[in-house]
Amino acid sequence: MKMGIRSWIVLFAVLVAAWCLMSPLLFSSTGLKVVSISGGASCGNLRVGDVITSMAGSGLPNMEDFYDQSGFVKKGERVPMVVNGGPGGCTAVADGDLGISVEDVGRGWLRLGIDVAGGEKFAVRITSLADDETPTKIAEIIKRRFDAIGVKDAYAVVEDGAVGVYLPKGESINSVMFPGAIECAAEQEVKLLDGTAKIRIGGSTQSLSWDGKTVTTVNGTYKIGDIFELDGVKIRVANFTNSSLTVRETIFDNGGVKKLEGGQGSVAYDAKSVSYVFSVPVELDDESSKRFSDVIGGLEPLYGSTSGVLNGLLLYYVDDAELSKLSIPSSILSSPVKAISMTGGERTMDNAVYKKKLLDVALEGKIASALDAKDAAAFEGKMSWMLPFAELFLAGCASALFIAVAALYRNIRLALFAAVVPILEIIFILAVAEMSQSLSARGWVVDSATIAGICAFAAFSVLQTVMLTEKAARSRFSKLYTRLTLAFVAVGIAVSFTPLNRFGLALMFGGLLGYAIVKPFYEELASQFRR
Repeated sequence: MKMGIRSWIVLFAVLVAAWCLMSPLLFSSTGLKVVSISGGASCGNLRVGDVITSMAGSGLPNMEDFYDQSGFVKKGERVPMVVNGGPGGCTAVADGDLGISVEDVGRGWLRLGIDVAGGEKFAVRITSLADDETPTKIAEIIKRRFDAIGVKDAYAVVEDGAVGVYLPKGESINSVMFPGAIECAAEQEVKLLDGTAKIRIGGSTQSLSWDGKTVTTVNGTYKIGDIFELDGVKIRVANFTNSSLTVRETIFDNGGVKKLEGGQGSVAYDAKSVSYVFSVPVELDDESSKRFSDVIGGLEPLYGSTSGVLNGLLLYYVDDAELSKLSIPSSILSSPVKAISMTGGERTMDNAVYKKKLLDVALEGKIASALDAKDAAAFEGKMSWMLPFAELFLAGCASALFIAVAALYRNIRLALFAAVVPILEIIFILAVAEMSQSLSARGWVVDSATIAGICAFAAFSVLQTVMLTEKAARSRFSKLYTRLTLAFVAVGIAVSFTPLNRFGLALMFGGLLGYAIVKPFYEELASQFRR
């Protein structure tokens, strides 16, 4: 059989697809999953299911490296770690013992949907319910938080007064289990003259008196750390010296900000600052926008500055933990601020990714209630039966195609090639899914809708291949084949914009890759057999 250009294209495409599918098995990601924590362990917020990727500044390719490194640790020694992409650590409970046990973890081959592969269920008990929250609202926020960090298959439901959280295998619930109280504030140092300081907010100026221990305003007296309000702005007394008073003016919190539509944010290296910069674009409501202008507009230019910087710092917090501290350019006052990027810089990529993830999660809603997540229990996917069914169905399609072509055209070799056609196309569909998973945590998960789409496409591919054989052997169905294929792809594209988008993706990519690569290859073979 002569190898034409299409044959070489298909061979190359098959090799690329095979590499995409097999490379996660050959080069799986490093990291260790925490499987148990002893009662006396001192590991902060470390929980079962968390993934440790680095310890004491060194990577952890496998369990042997973990136990080799922990073997040199002395009792009471603190060992820093990178946990779930952020900072963490454990204090040794004894020489060579950190009080935790781990197992190897790697992404492995193709991430399957939770409805097919099952996962882990956490029972989240509400130990103290906030006045303005309900279990249903908490479940909705938890679901949105997982969506925000790319765990699309996770879901949360109210069960017997608690919240049942269902996660794919290997995902940690700790990444969303924190209050998520956001604060953006301007910090300024105001001069004390004879025990009096002045703060300008919007068009008005307020006088504060300081006696060395307390601040007195028209509304009352406050100590360091207390919060008072002036012209609708909450102000915290942060610090003092003999000549100045430092105050922190809140500009917005969770209620006044939301993630900008279509804005995913980013983490990128900035050569100028020699740091990794995280950024999440947000939109301010009208009240927060006005407060931003009033607070920032009340700052004086920094004395001696030639770069147009105001005498103050812009601070971002999540749960009172500082995320970043930024200088404020005077150019920001040129127009009302309706949108802004919550941003900051870190020396390492891991820390920048971790802080961006904190913001992504917190922006989906604050949880004021006290929650307690119990250990996970494995559960089976409701649609797990679809995998063996799909295998039998695809084998049936290939067998039916082999029998049909062999019976109609009396050619066993051509029938063998025909039977391979839908198999190749399905390999290409899975390769596309694997590539998307490699590129993004939000990649195409192979769930029950995808499997249903693959089965539907396989059935259509049988019809296509028979029609193509007729076209090559007897010059029939040429126009009908093209029209049906294009209509099938169009249906796939349309469905990909619905809740059944993964079903549509399987139809679309199967149809496109088959029409562009596999079917022309088979047509060329069928034409050679006819000659």
